[in-house]
Amino acid sequence: MKKNRKFLALLYCVTVVPFLFFCSAIIIQLTISIILFVMYNVDFIYGVNDIYIACKVACFGIPTGIAFWYLECRRYGIKIFGK
Repeated sequence: MKKNRKFLALLYCVTVVPFLFFCSAIIIQLTISIILFVMYNVDFIYGVNDIYIACKVACFGIPTGIAFWYLECRRYGIKIFGK
């Protein structure tokens, strides 16, 4: 059976974009915590609530991944449904 590259690209976008959103949210929160710790000597607090927020941000990655996939198909002139 022939692999359909359009739907492999959709699978990639839907799985990778939420993971990137999750990782970027964690990196941004860690960076802000380190900057506050170095500049203002505020306690370095990174807890479960920050990971919960990163998980909530990652949920927005699924529709964003689908939108990226659709826009890339449109850009390359790939017809998604039909010939």
